[in-house]
Amino acid sequence: MKAYALKRWLHDEDGAVTVDWVVLTAAVVGLGIASVAAVSTGTGSLGTSISDSLSNASVAALGTLGTGDGSVAAALRELLAVDESTYAGWLEELAGYDDAMVASLYATWTQNAVNALDAGDRSSAGYAVDAVATIAATMTERGIDIPGDLPGSEELDARFLDMDA
Repeated sequence: MKAYALKRWLHDEDGAVTVDWVVLTAAVVGLGIASVAAVSTGTGSLGTSISDSLSNASVAALGTLGTGDGSVAAALRELLAVDESTYAGWLEELAGYDDAMVASLYATWTQNAVNALDAGDRSSAGYAVDAVATIAATMTERGIDIPGDLPGSEELDARFLDMDA
C-alpha cells in the first residue's frame, strides 16, 4: 500500500502547477524591484539636475519685460485682436526705430485706440490697443518714459474689456 501511495504521489501533477505559479510570481516581483531600483537612481539625478538649473536661473523683473533681445514677454498680456505672428512682426519693426519715433508711435496709436474705444468700434479698438501695448512694452524695455498725459496700456485694456460688459 505504501508503494502504491508513493507511486501515485510521484505521478501527481497538481503540485507542479502551484510550483510554476510561485516561480512566475517570484520572477515578476523580482523584475518589479529591479525596475524600481533602476528608475529611482535616474530620477534622483534628474531631480538634482533640475534643482541646479533652477537655482542658477534668473527671472526678468516684470518692470523690464525681458532682457533687451527683442523677446518681450507676450505671456504677460493676452492679445486682444492680433495673433502672435503679427505681434512678433511689430516687435521686429519697432526694433528698427529710434526712441523718438517709438514715442511718437505711442502717442499716435494711443489716440487711435481712444478714438476707436469712444466710437465703440470693437475690431479697431482691439487692434489699436494691442499696438499700444506692444509699443509700451518696447518703451519700457528701452527705458523710455511713457507720457503721463496719455492713457496707459492697462487703462486702454480695461476700457476695451468694459466694452463686453
